[in-house]
Amino acid sequence: MNTKLFEQVSYDSEANACYITVSNRKITHTLEGEQDCWVDVAEDGSVVGIEIMNANLHYDLIGSS
Repeated sequence: MNTKLFEQVSYDSEANACYITVSNRKITHTLEGEQDCWVDVAEDGSVVGIEIMNANLHYDLIGSS
């Protein structure tokens, strides 16, 4: 059984940033995490997207095994 986890994953090479879109809900606020990571959250508390800055330094977070 295959499960689609993300709507889209994008990478901006100029900003060295990766953005993982989890849903298409409206973003109401953003939580700052550790290790150059921000989480966009919807009004109901669900995750809308995750941004990882300095993506090349965090391959362990976004890379495949």
